[in-house]
Amino acid sequence: MQVERWRAMTVGERVELLRSMHTAVEQIAVAGIRAVDPSADDVEIRYQLAVRRYGRQLAEEAFARSPAPAP
Repeated sequence: MQVERWRAMTVGERVELLRSMHTAVEQIAVAGIRAVDPSADDVEIRYQLAVRRYGRQLAEEAFARSPAPAP
């Protein structure tokens, strides 16, 4: 039934569904970041989101941060 519903959706409905899913996933990711680091400011949260989305190397370059020390 669910697949039939997706097939019946208009392009606009699909776009709205994807937008709402993206928003929900981002909210969950931000909540996870805040759970690990409650003192994280907006810049740190954006950096941590970038690490999750694009990898640490690209995030460090985008945010002009030095590479993290190897574990």
